[in-house]
Amino acid sequence: MPKLFYPAIFHPEKIGYSVVVPDIDGCFSEGDTLEEAVEMTCNAIGLCLEECQGNYPVPSNPANIQTKPSDFISLVPFEA
Repeated sequence: MPKLFYPAIFHPEKIGYSVVVPDIDGCFSEGDTLEEAVEMTCNAIGLCLEECQGNYPVPSNPANIQTKPSDFISLVPFEA
């Protein structure tokens, strides 16, 4: 099974992070800590791609994604 790495935009909140995965429509997540936010985003990607049957979206190049100054991008793994 291939492993894909999707860029996710992490936005620091007063407590924790909100996360958007721009390559996957409707894929949002959050977490109180960075570790929790990454874990929850992995789960969200899996749920969003559950019915793709192998036709997964191609991950974007993180260098091509625009963010706000306070945001950052991290690659989040998805085991297909």
